[in-house]
Amino acid sequence: MIPSDTHPDIERRQIEWFREASAAEKIARSRSLTATAIAASRCAVAEANPQLSPRQALLLWIQLHYGETLAAQLRRLDGDNS
Repeated sequence: MIPSDTHPDIERRQIEWFREASAAEKIARSRSLTATAIAASRCAVAEANPQLSPRQALLLWIQLHYGETLAAQLRRLDGDNS
């Protein structure tokens, strides 16, 4: 069992909430959670690299998550040879 900081009653309600949700609601929740995680991750990269412009921080985030090949292709499209 994985340790949790969520009170058991709250965890039980959350599980019920997920079980009772329709497929559309589950997809919407998943999309929302994914968007939140991506936004938090992008903010963390930008905050850890304050010397970068917003575009450079985004390209670094892309590099970290999708690889150097894609990031390099996007840099070339921007005319950035770094």
